[in-house]
Amino acid sequence: MILLLQIAVVLLILYLIRSRVVVFIRSAVKFLYRYESFLSYTDTLFKENKQKYKKFKIKSLKLISKISILVKEIVYLVGRFNFQVTIISPFLFFLLFILLYNVIPNSLFIVHKMKQFNELLINMGINISTSIKSHSSYTIGLIDVFSNVLAIFWSISLTIYFFAYRERKSVSISSNLASGNIGFIIGLALILFNTIYGKAFAIPFNKEEASTFYDSSRNLVRLIIWGGITATSIWYGINTLRKMLNSIDIRTLIEHSMSNINTVIIQTMIINKGFKFRRGLYEYLNASIETYYQTLIVCVEKNMMEVYNESFKSLEKFALLFSKGVTNEMLEYLKHDLHIKVPANLLYDASNENYIRLHKSLLIQHMALVKVLHDNNRQSEISKCIKIFFEFEPSDNFEGHEFEGLKNDFHTILHQLIMYLDSEEPVLFRTGLDGLEKFCERELTKQKPNIGGIRVYKHLILNAVEQGDTKLISHLVYSMKRLVDSKNRGASNQTSVAWGRIVNLVHMDSSNNINIEKIIIYLILQSVLKSVELSKYAVTGFLVKYLITNHCQGSILKETFNLLIVNNGKDTFLSKYVLRRKGYNYSDIDVNFAFNEDTIEYCIQKMAIIIYTQQVFAKNNSLPGTSNMGQKIDIDIVSSSNSTMTPEYLKYLEEKIIKAKDKFGLVSLKMIKQYFGIPEEDKEVEDEGASQTSK
Repeated sequence: MILLLQIAVVLLILYLIRSRVVVFIRSAVKFLYRYESFLSYTDTLFKENKQKYKKFKIKSLKLISKISILVKEIVYLVGRFNFQVTIISPFLFFLLFILLYNVIPNSLFIVHKMKQFNELLINMGINISTSIKSHSSYTIGLIDVFSNVLAIFWSISLTIYFFAYRERKSVSISSNLASGNIGFIIGLALILFNTIYGKAFAIPFNKEEASTFYDSSRNLVRLIIWGGITATSIWYGINTLRKMLNSIDIRTLIEHSMSNINTVIIQTMIINKGFKFRRGLYEYLNASIETYYQTLIVCVEKNMMEVYNESFKSLEKFALLFSKGVTNEMLEYLKHDLHIKVPANLLYDASNENYIRLHKSLLIQHMALVKVLHDNNRQSEISKCIKIFFEFEPSDNFEGHEFEGLKNDFHTILHQLIMYLDSEEPVLFRTGLDGLEKFCERELTKQKPNIGGIRVYKHLILNAVEQGDTKLISHLVYSMKRLVDSKNRGASNQTSVAWGRIVNLVHMDSSNNINIEKIIIYLILQSVLKSVELSKYAVTGFLVKYLITNHCQGSILKETFNLLIVNNGKDTFLSKYVLRRKGYNYSDIDVNFAFNEDTIEYCIQKMAIIIYTQQVFAKNNSLPGTSNMGQKIDIDIVSSSNSTMTPEYLKYLEEKIIKAKDKFGLVSLKMIKQYFGIPEEDKEVEDEGASQTSK
């Protein structure tokens, strides 16, 4: 009866202070909810704070962000060094047990404070200690029941943990590294610790000795500790188990990984300059990015395109946030503390090496997503994905030798991406080609122009020549022409106004000694030479007509042709050695025309005859593009000034060309004899020669 009365008094007190408890709980929930909204990168918080009230102080946000980042670094380290943590855990477990079982219960300070609290309750008419001591057997039974139940729960939880771990790993290898599983490990450890702790101080007392359980004040302290651990274990274990089961859902995994990414980015922007971001944070961010992309890839492979399309929107927002900077609302809110406004700049400034590793991983993962979309014939999604890829282009605001390596990596990955696209799918290939063209345009209009992107064109055109694909070659050469021809800048609505600046590079060397037209002409001449070597007649004919129609003004064709002869067809502009020596960024993929040294002179001579003949024929017949024709190429290589050139050999070259003249598609070839002064043979001599041959 007395016990019931005491319980009623406690409930009455709780009822009287209920309003304060409710207010406190609401305030805590509201703060956590608003902070969660903030971390979710919604503009609502910034707008509300700007228009109504500012409940979030910058200092508070910085403190919370620093703590959160530290936790993420620990989470990553636990996942990264899982084996070492497993080895250390028993020792930590033992030390904690000693602390809670012996040190704290034997503390005179703790015992004294408990006595004071008990006296306070007695003065209020509440004698809880006496009531508990009179029912000590129930206490021991309760501890035993809870310990057994928690032991069963621990066993079930461990099974679910391994199941969820394998399921997540099958979707994304990096997911377990990003989550660290630290939450679930702590939950399991709490349950196990609670079970052992309860058994440790309850087992020594049987039913006969139960009345002596509270003779020592230490057991009362242990009971309070056990009760706190039990309540925490149940709440934390159930909550963590729920999250673990949700984490195997692919939608939840995608949302969680992107939420992790955005949270880290926003928190780094809040802290901003002056805070040391350790490697663990970059690795945590990298693992989250890998998880996001790997899960997107699974969506594509499993034909879950609805989930993919919903999730891809978050990638578009992240790309803008990462490369362009924070929203206007956040900028307004943090304007006095936001020293660096672009997350990429901040992360690079904090640690060059770690940022470069992170950015390269981001590019590689995005490239992998494009490949999977291509393999699954998702053309509309590929176009969007390629556009996002160029959003991740490294900024020119960074300096340092390490960052030059990242730019080279971007060139290499872009090279791989373009080469992976199937040229037999015109719409898709043109999307990639347009992106490459605009990238090269940006590179050429920079304060320090760069020609490394032309290497990708070199690879494409080399493949097209070897395959004899004139249609693809047409796309490539006219795309390159738009880089040097300002008149074509209206061909695309996306073309930058910077085209006008490219015109200055066309006919004169810049301060950086770049003449883009000469470089492209040299590349096309190499392609013509390769087509002659491989007997790709249609390709040779098309490229020669293209050269004469589009690049015959002034002396640039003549000078570039002479340069080709002097270098015996070797690359003098786009080789890795030349680009590296001149300090340009370039793709690390090897691209070489690899001419046959035994036949190179023969092929150059044939090429010279074809080009010169087309030049003269086009001029004489006023063909398109020849109104302002400049100097013709030098034909010393096929003239009498060449010691190896005899009339008979020149005649032989002419015959080899004429024999396939229909395949070249060049009407001008019938004029070779006239233009080169090769005499016509007497018909009777020819007949006699034919008769002798037949004998």
